[in-house]
Amino acid sequence: MLVQGIDYYDYVARNLDGFANAYKRHKVDPKQELRLFLLAPSFSVTLLNRIKWIAVPISLFMFQCIEFEDASGETIPVYKEVTAPAIPDRVESYSLDDRYNYITDADVGALAQNAVGQIKQWDTARVSADATKYAISIKVTGSVLAYVEPRRRYFYLSTNDADGKWTGYRISDEGDLTEVLVLVKANFDRMTT
Repeated sequence: MLVQGIDYYDYVARNLDGFANAYKRHKVDPKQELRLFLLAPSFSVTLLNRIKWIAVPISLFMFQCIEFEDASGETIPVYKEVTAPAIPDRVESYSLDDRYNYITDADVGALAQNAVGQIKQWDTARVSADATKYAISIKVTGSVLAYVEPRRRYFYLSTNDADGKWTGYRISDEGDLTEVLVLVKANFDRMTT
């Protein structure tokens, strides 16, 4: 139905002047934007999902025919306009470089990269680092081990503390990082044994 409707739309769009001349008494305005009307008893989810991606202005109308008992077999169509779903927001993608570059202090940015690199080296097959909207998620076979959360002049390295409580540690120099990496390594060892 949708493809056939678009074919009709295309045909009319390409021949609009001819239609305006042929139907002068109907006062067809060739400058008015064309619209495609689809009329059916119902519309599939597939059709509704597809029309949101089409730049053609489409109006959808469902109909039902109602027959009244006291009328002699007369049916009356009842129309209902269907609203197409909106185009979803574009899913943003993030890169590790986006997260590292958020840190304006070059030394701290390099420190964050170094931290992620060291953790990945503990088991290159099982450790992954993926950028999220605001952080870098470090996982061991799919389970979160730590997050690197960049700020302008420092970053947080979040992981479970010695009591198992999720905690963010502020890292602004090598000494901060060395202390927290010991804790992250203990969590890694616990997760992999």
